[in-house]
Amino acid sequence: MANNANMDALLKWSMQQQSSDPQAPTPSQLAEDIKAGKRPDLDPKVLEAMMGKSEATMMQEELRAAVDFQRSEDDREVALDNFEMLIESIDNANLITSMKMWSPLLALLSSTSSSPRLQVATLWILGTACQNNPSAQDALLHAHSTPEGAGGEQALDLILAILRDSQDMAVRAKAMYALSALLGHHPRAVKAFGEKGGYEVLKGALRDPSINIRRKTAFLINSLLLQDDSAAHAAASAPLLLGAPPASGSGSGSTSTSTAASDDLPTISTPGAAAAAAATASSATSSRATGVTLPPGSTPDRPVSNPAPLEKPPVTSTAASGIVHPSVPAALLASNLLVTLAYSLLPSSLSSSSSSSSGSGSASASGSGSKSQSAGAEEEDYADARVPSLGLDGDGEEARTDEDYAEKALRALLTFTTRLEEDKQLSAKTRLSEVARRGLREVKSRMSESGSGSGVEGEGEWDWKKLGLEQVDWTEFERAVERIAGQ
Repeated sequence: MANNANMDALLKWSMQQQSSDPQAPTPSQLAEDIKAGKRPDLDPKVLEAMMGKSEATMMQEELRAAVDFQRSEDDREVALDNFEMLIESIDNANLITSMKMWSPLLALLSSTSSSPRLQVATLWILGTACQNNPSAQDALLHAHSTPEGAGGEQALDLILAILRDSQDMAVRAKAMYALSALLGHHPRAVKAFGEKGGYEVLKGALRDPSINIRRKTAFLINSLLLQDDSAAHAAASAPLLLGAPPASGSGSGSTSTSTAASDDLPTISTPGAAAAAAATASSATSSRATGVTLPPGSTPDRPVSNPAPLEKPPVTSTAASGIVHPSVPAALLASNLLVTLAYSLLPSSLSSSSSSSSGSGSASASGSGSKSQSAGAEEEDYADARVPSLGLDGDGEEARTDEDYAEKALRALLTFTTRLEEDKQLSAKTRLSEVARRGLREVKSRMSESGSGSGVEGEGEWDWKKLGLEQVDWTEFERAVERIAGQ
């Protein structure tokens, strides 16, 4: 009877709306009257029948169902999937913060009772909410698994721990998705990522049994390099000395460094390279004729024609961060992730340190007066160079035989060398280990058109052209490797 009465009231109101009475209430007025209790003849459910539930209400209901341990796993997973669809709208994604939903989501993610299916669905929500959304990135970066933050885990710590430790491949893959969304064009998140050992986690991800996760890792490394504008920011902030002569030892192929640079800047070295000789110094960026600063990576004698493009973030992303993007090339060097990335494109036999593949060539590659690396430091570098084959037991194919992975990893190396050349201060102070130099030289040699390629003979041998790179990009890579790693 109650339902019939409600429907009768709704029909009466509808007929009134069809009249010409200017005093008839509008739907919004009727909704306000019902909420205020001015229409006891109408049940609030009538409002839902007319207007539908708000998406904020739907989000609350779905999250309530997802965290209800009394419900079945299927029901909770469906609720999380529905929640993810609702937050595809940026406005709804930002409601997660205002309605204090981050903590319940992170608590669900960290709960030992959450199955891999629920973890995948929750990580999907985190990634979707942060995608191209600086407000959500900021909120998630500072969110904890407990509302007050005391005793709870931060979101980035949780994501990195899952990516490193989860035994479920689908969970690790979705953690990489969430991590990529959180770091995208957000310098503050990238800074926290480096401080929390994120690059070490990526080094482990390049050894993941799953080729899908290795592809995602190589893609993320390249994305971080592309969005890194720290060198451009430093160049724009540096005072312009009109008519200043080029620094001594400038010009391509020079092996000397600027005295001023060595006095003012800390040395950035790859692990195991403390005893290695200085890498080739970059030349000055001031034109001898005009003193005008040249494009990043250029010299008066040979300008770079096609530097790696910067991915320009939304203005709100830069404003929200308030900091300069950390140097990704420096992080790749310091963590030795560069070595792991380079050797992932090479046969596993090259990562063995049992032969005299390095040492004697170190002095000629890095200048006179250099000393060979100690056996212990060299072994440490080669440990990072060892990349197991695919499969849970490492008994599958090597990742380099996968065309998609080879293309992503090679592009990341190309972007790295370009970014390193653009950052004059970093390149002047960088000390590449012999293992890193050898890896870059081998990639250059094997990926050339006349090289042996990255794939398995007869089953796909990839060179730069087959992987879809442009001639100008490959030529710059060859020149850059010759400058920083020798012939």
